[in-house]
Parts: sequence; C-alpha cells; structure tokens
Amino acid sequence: MISILIRAVRCFPRTLRRGWRVEGLRRSFCAEVDEPLFQAVHKISLSLVLCYLLASCASAPQAESNNLIVKPWVGWIPTTEIEASMGPAVQGNLVTPSATPIETQLLYGTPTPDPFREPPPLRTEQTTHIVQWGDSLNSIAERYQVSPLMISQANNLTNPNLLSVGQSLLIPPSQPRPAGPSFKIIPDSELVNGPAAMNFDLFGEIVRFGGYLMYYSEDIDGGNYSGAAILDLVARRYSINPRLLLAVLDYQSGWLRSTNPRSETLTYPMGYTAYAWEGLFSQLSWAADQLNQGYYRWRAGWTGPYLLPDGQVINPGPGLNAGTVGVQQMFASLYPGERWREVAAEEGFYSFYTDLFGNPFERRLEPQLPVDLQQPALQLPFEDGKTWSFTGAPHSAWGDWSAWAALDFAPPGLAVGCVYSNEWVVAAAQGVVVRSEEGELLLDLDGDGFEQTGWVLFYMHLESRDRKEVGRTIAAGDRIGHPSCEGGVTTGTHLHIARKYNGEWIPADGPIPFDLEGWIASSATYPYDGYLTKAHSSLKRVRVAMILIRSRISQRNWPRLAIFLPPLAMFLGVLACSRADVPPPAGIGSGGLPSPSAEPTGMTPEPTLGATIPAVITPPTSTPTTGQPEPVVSPTFPATPTTVINQEPELLLYTAQSGDTLRTVAIRFGVVPEDVDSPEPLPDGGGMINPGQLLLIPSRLADVGPRELQIPDSELIFSPHATDFNIEDFVADRGGYLNTYREIVGTAWRTGPEVVRIVARDNSVNPRLLLALLEYQSGWVTDPTPASGNAFTYPLGYVDQQHMGLRRQLTWLA
Repeated sequence: MISILIRAVRCFPRTLRRGWRVEGLRRSFCAEVDEPLFQAVHKISLSLVLCYLLASCASAPQAESNNLIVKPWVGWIPTTEIEASMGPAVQGNLVTPSATPIETQLLYGTPTPDPFREPPPLRTEQTTHIVQWGDSLNSIAERYQVSPLMISQANNLTNPNLLSVGQSLLIPPSQPRPAGPSFKIIPDSELVNGPAAMNFDLFGEIVRFGGYLMYYSEDIDGGNYSGAAILDLVARRYSINPRLLLAVLDYQSGWLRSTNPRSETLTYPMGYTAYAWEGLFSQLSWAADQLNQGYYRWRAGWTGPYLLPDGQVINPGPGLNAGTVGVQQMFASLYPGERWREVAAEEGFYSFYTDLFGNPFERRLEPQLPVDLQQPALQLPFEDGKTWSFTGAPHSAWGDWSAWAALDFAPPGLAVGCVYSNEWVVAAAQGVVVRSEEGELLLDLDGDGFEQTGWVLFYMHLESRDRKEVGRTIAAGDRIGHPSCEGGVTTGTHLHIARKYNGEWIPADGPIPFDLEGWIASSATYPYDGYLTKAHSSLKRVRVAMILIRSRISQRNWPRLAIFLPPLAMFLGVLACSRADVPPPAGIGSGGLPSPSAEPTGMTPEPTLGATIPAVITPPTSTPTTGQPEPVVSPTFPATPTTVINQEPELLLYTAQSGDTLRTVAIRFGVVPEDVDSPEPLPDGGGMINPGQLLLIPSRLADVGPRELQIPDSELIFSPHATDFNIEDFVADRGGYLNTYREIVGTAWRTGPEVVRIVARDNSVNPRLLLALLEYQSGWVTDPTPASGNAFTYPLGYVDQQHMGLRRQLTWLA
C-alpha cells in the first residue's frame, strides 16, 4: 500500500511493472511545472501521506472549530430526479407558531390569530432584465411581480419557453392591487395528510355522494385506477389531506355530487387547461403541487405576492396561516383578480367546504409542528463499510413545490444511468413499514402503523426485489431494499430519502435539519445544491481524492472513464461520506477541494465514488471575483466542427468494485485481459478481483473515436436552431411508419410526430436529432414497413420491458 501511495505522489516517475513511459504520465498528472516546483510538491505530498498513515493508528482529533463541509456531486453519473428549479424562498427561516412549547391538541371553534407579516413592496416602474443561466419566464415573472404573459407580450416572444442567456427583456410595471382577504379558510392541519385526515373515509364519502367520480377510471403507468384510488394516490404521494382534494375537485367540476358534470370539466376537472395535463390524475397532481407551493413557501417566510392570470399582483392579507395561503395560491393560478377575491372570502370556497364537511376549524390540531420538536437519531441509509455518493442536497420531497425535504445518495460503482444494483439501503431508524409500492417505502418511527402521525421516513426508488413488505418491524441498520430507478422520474439508480412529521414534509435544511449520524444537511441557492457538514473532524473514513475524466464514445458506444490520483488532490485531501472507522489526516480543511490551478492541463475534474466534489447544478453567476460585471456575450454557432485536443493519459488507474472480473474490466476499458496489471497479484483464469484492488490499465482512448465533434452543441438541445422545424411536415414528407403510428399518452391518443414533440419539449432535446437517431436505429421515418420483431416494440433498440413503445424509447434516448 505504501508503494502505491508513493508512486501516486511522485506522479509515477519511474517505469512500473509493464514499462509504461514516464514523461507522458508526468505531464498528465502534474500539468506543466518546472522541475524545482515539481520536486517540492513531491516532498510535501509524500510527507502528508506518511502523516496520514501514522495518524490512521491514532484517535480522531476533537478540535471543535474544524468542520468538514462536503458538497454533493451532481455530474457525470446522473442520479437526480426531474424536479422544480425553484423552491421555497428561504428554507432556513421557518416561521414557528409560538415561542412557548405546547403539545399538539385538538381544538374547536374559531381560527387562532397568526402574527402580522410585513408584505413586500410592489414595483410600479418599468425595468429591464438580462437573462442569466437558470432563468425561466416564470422565475423572472416571480422576481419582478408580473405575470409571464405580460413579459411575453411586452417582448413579442414567439416561444416564451425559449430564452437565451444574455437576452434583454423589457419588464413592464406590475399591476399592484390591494391586499387579499385576511379571512382564514382552513387550519394548517386541514391541508396536510396528517392526524386530522386519519379517520376520513375517502372511498365511503365518494360512494355516499354518488357523483361522476364514483364511476370514473383512468389508466396510470399501465394500471387502471378508479377515481377514488387516483385521489387516494395523489393524497399519499403529495401528503395532502384527501378531504381537501375532494372538496376542491367538487368546487371546480362538481364531480363528487353531480352525475352529469359540465362537459368542459371532463378533460380538465380542476380547470387547469394546459397541454399534457389532461385527466384526473394529472389535474389532481397539479392541484396538490399548488397547495404545497403556497403552504411550504409561507412556512419558509414568504410574504407574497400572488401573480394572477390576468396580470394582477396581490399580496396575501394580514394574519393568514400556511393552510389558507396554500388554498389561496392554488386558486390564484386559476382565477383573475376579482373572481379570486370572491373565492378567498368567507362566502367563497370556505362556505362550500363547510357545507360539504363541516367547520374545518373544529378538526384542527395546533400547533401542527410542536415548537420543541426534535428529530430522532438517524443513521446513514447504507451499510457499514460502504461508500456512497452524495448526489443531491436538499430538494423537493415530491413534485415541484413541496418542502426541500429530500436528500439523494447513489450506490458505489461506475455504472451510468438506470442500472441493476445489489447494494443495500438500510433503515435509518427502527420502525414499521406502512407503505411499500411503486418504488416507495415509508417507515413509521412511532410504530402506530399510520403514516399520518409522528415521524415517518420516506424512501424512494427502491427496487421491488427484496423490498420489505407492509407490516414488517425493522430495526435500525436492517436491509430494506436496493436502489433503483423505480417510482417517480429519474435518470439514474439512486436513493431519495425524506422526512415527515404529522404528515408535513420537514425541510432538510430548516430549524430541524436532516441529521444522519452527525452529517447535517444545508442548502445553497438552488435545489440539489448544498452541503453535508460533519462537526469537529472526527470523520469516519477518508478517501483519497480521485478525478474522473469523461472521454469520447467508442465505436462500441462504451463511455470511457479515466481515473487519476494526482498528488495535489491527495495533498488537499478531499473526503467522502462513508461508514468505516478511520480518522482523517491532519491538515484537511473545510471542503478540502482542489483549486483550479491544481487541475491537470486539458482535463475537467469530476467526482468519483464518494461524496467529494462540489455539485452546483447551475453555472457560475455572471459576476467575476473582481466585482466587475461580466460582459454579456451572445452565443455563437460555428459552421464547422471544433477540433478536440486529445490529452488522455497513457495509464488509467481503476479501483476494482464488487463483482469485477479481469475479463469484464478489460471489456469495459477496451483492452485485453493480458494488458491489465496490478501491484498486487491478479486471479488466475479470469476469476473475481478483490474489491478495492488497484488496477493499472493502458490507455487506448486515443484510438477509439474521431477527434472532431459530430454535431455542434446547439444541434442537441432544443435551441433556436430547432424552433422553425416542423415535425409533422417533415415526417409526412418522408412517408415512413412513424407517420401512421399512434400511441396513448396520458389519456389521449397521440400521433408519432406528437410523441416526438412531447419528448423533445419535456427533455429539451432537438426533435431533429431524435428523428435522425430513430431513423438510424429502426428506419421508422422513411420506411413504411420496418423490420418486424423488436423494431416495433423497441424502435431504438433498448430492449427493456419498462421502456416499451415509442414514447418510452424516445424518453430513454433523450
């Protein structure tokens, strides 16, 4: 082991067992530095390595001022769910109901007064905005207190969903109006799926009223659901009181009590008339997300304003509570100003709700969250001795607008995308499994068997294989399932974990932060961006920093990975989130991240198997460190491909994973087994390699692919180059099988071109490229009768039962 570290520190200055050249390695690992500096770095790095080896035998230091901060990695291996780009305005400033701890209790009568919040001043003058990375029309409208429609009209935007970085937008004056009603519609406990909803008989109520909802059914993800089952599913997933969902559905469409509702409500029963939001499931999901948006933003300190469809800007009235703001927010997305005021008044939705289910304040529980609430002890959700990647800092627990309650972890390994994993997710605490379905597992920590009460842990993307069933009592550390892509929307195998208390999602970075064995979550500006921080410096294990380099795709379509151990990265000592008792080396500072100057020339550093590298899902701000504004540069589109400078190393270092054999590793890196070497003995006959063994692999990357880019970047994304492309005309002119293809998407039949458009829009991929790849793989665009067999079911050649049909094949491709 010492010899391996010394070789890494010295940038391999001498020939190893198989005689690789030294000069190229020195250039690759250490960039271009003069010899005296190179030797100085060698000596410093070697000293630190020896200190590390000696310190590993001693107890961990206890300096209270040395905190380790590890940012999550969101990079080469995609493991995050597709979720909203905006969240509650201030997740860390939750408004507490009282300064004095009181127990949750049932109360009757009238609403409890809430403290006054100073509303934000409303803008009355015209201004301009320069589009930045991460901007959307909705986020810009929210910032400037105008409706997206007003910005679109003021700038004559032909496609409001397509903005360019550096684009100048005229922002018209907002249309401020007097504050909204201060009447409380519902208590907080009436919005969340908590104790107040436990005894509500959803199915019985639907049968009792006997309306259209009782006879409704819809296909969702391959299964047929009744109206009651759909409402129950949405209530559980979003953690919204089913009583409230039922009431807003009937208020908008009459589906609960009328057997013959208005025809315009049959497709859009919640009144949200938007493409791809047809059907009860989509409409209820949208409504639940809007209710969560108002509720959790108000919880986080947001004070307004509402942006109404007619462009009016209205601040919430004084003295409101989160539950009422949630209801007001949902209706603010549907109604113009005067109609919205009617709905928010006492004679509006509140009167309707009371007529259905009685006075909601007679069922209220206050406070919804006790002020002295504390999280129980939780351990990391994976096994001892395993090192997982921290891939997502606080982000939405479910949907776009719930609290930033969730964290993401990816299992060990270098596999990309949705792959089969034998790694185990374990229970973070003792509890009872109260739900186990569709990739979800909910663990009830108080053991009463209800997910509406007390602390509940929500695990998402657990594979059905080996997932614990409902009713099982689980001890802390027990295995509960394997990470996967099951459930929700995701692009890679990982675990999504969140907390609830009394049905309310608990922000991972709020007053009760997510604490996993002392790893404390905190967030930055955007979802998925943030930190796990461990107090003191008594960390469990140190992984030497590794830089993972992406390379071009070979003719066999294998992504090539090159892994290095540069001495400067070792010197800076990047740490991973793992679970084995080894103290850190001395000299590790907060974050421990390599500086840009330490990067090997021509290479982009990326994280490896541990939670080690900063993850920011948005590019840097437009203001450089000098404090001077960065000039706006319009994007350019080169007419010819750009030459890529090839600076691959001559040697790859790979750490063997569980299940690796000499043959599989050789195939992965495009070499023959005889080329793979190791400082330790390798198994004879191609047997299993010991996990953790260092392998030395000659680089063949220089010969596996062309050095020019095949297409410019603008041809892959849904860029301005794609806005004038007419999919229907193009497909009709080619006259292939795609022109006659039909498929059900949601609740409606879609043509082949419509399916392509939906996938291109949802994934922001150029439809021209999707069509080209579809034609390349199956001939669907030009051939009226493509080859039979898998070409019909799997037109892109990705044979997987969960990806049957054109839409799922194209979604996988995108």
